Amino acid sequence: MARDGTPSDIAISKPSGDSTLDSSALRALQRIDTFAPLPDGYAGQYITVQYYFDPKGQ
Repeated sequence: MARDGTPSDIAISKPSGDSTLDSSALRALQRIDTFAPLPDGYAGQYITVQYYFDPKGQ
């Protein structure tokens, strides 16, 4: 995520084995326009964020 909150380089790091589920999760994240900007106190230009999808809800 860029300093201004823009997501980039969205990818599946560990496939579920179900390509339809993986595609749906990927599309959900690609549809996010922006997150809140990084805090002023954060010195970096970007931050790496991981999301976990649990289709079983366990």
